[in-house]
Amino acid sequence: MAAPLTSLLLGQTDAAPQPGDEPVLSQPPPIPALSLTPPVPPAPTPVAPPAPPAPPAPPASVAAVALQSAPGPTPPPAPPARSLGSRAQRELDQQTRVGAGQQLSVAQLIALKNAGITPERVQQLTAMGYTPTVSNLVRMSHAGITPDYVQDMNTRFGRKLEAKELTRLRHLGVTPEYIQSLKSAGFNVDDPKALSHARAVGVDEDFVRGLKDAGYTGMSLEELAHLRAVGVNPEYIREMNKHGLSKLKARELMQLRAVGVDPGWLASIRKAGVQTMDTKELQRLRATGVDAHFLGELHDAGLKDLSVDELVRLRTGGVDADFIRKMRGTGSK
Repeated sequence: MAAPLTSLLLGQTDAAPQPGDEPVLSQPPPIPALSLTPPVPPAPTPVAPPAPPAPPAPPASVAAVALQSAPGPTPPPAPPARSLGSRAQRELDQQTRVGAGQQLSVAQLIALKNAGITPERVQQLTAMGYTPTVSNLVRMSHAGITPDYVQDMNTRFGRKLEAKELTRLRHLGVTPEYIQSLKSAGFNVDDPKALSHARAVGVDEDFVRGLKDAGYTGMSLEELAHLRAVGVNPEYIREMNKHGLSKLKARELMQLRAVGVDPGWLASIRKAGVQTMDTKELQRLRATGVDAHFLGELHDAGLKDLSVDELVRLRTGGVDADFIRKMRGTGSK
């Protein structure tokens, strides 16, 4: 028997009904109601805005491009060999003999040229008994040392002077005439070093003659140089004589002048009442700063006829007239 049309159309069962079962009318599935409202379209998915384009790279500077394209800098050439230090150069000059086939440096060649060295000069120095090193040639040439000067100096001192000694004597102006003038004045002129010192501080014929006229003879050349170095001259001696300081020993004159005891200071303290003639006391007063102004202030404060020791103690202790008045209760002037 054919299945009902509705069963076929609706697909009610998959199996055929069994005998004895009551027939069950199957309900068709409900048909959804039709909506009169149009369906709401789905919300659009927001689309992210496109990322802004990356800014263009800044243009490279011309210098940068040049650095990138240009080859690396060429390293500077190695500096030339450094010249010798002054000490090393002097030692080399003392060892390098001219005219003996030794290699001469650029500096030595220039020094020899500037000194006016010639082959004849090299032979001349050799004939005088001195090794013609670069040092000897240059030094002696610049000093103006001649064969006659060398012979005279060596004869006077009774020995062969070194090239260095001759150069020093000649540069300072120690000539045969200078030596003779000192010798005629009674001074010992056997020591080249003492002569160099005397000439360097200004001991000349006029100075020697002035000291001799002032009664200072028989001194050593060293004492003479010390007097000149501290400023003791014939005029100083005459002025000191006027203030009662006569016939002082050379050493006393040097000590007084060295601390500043001069005629002007001596006259001012004499006027202020200090009459001591003792050179040691005068040195103490001058060295501690006792002067006419200080003496006048003490006098105004009532301190008179003080001893040298008291004056020195007050000055070194910082006691002045103002302090004295304050301590007495009279106040400052």
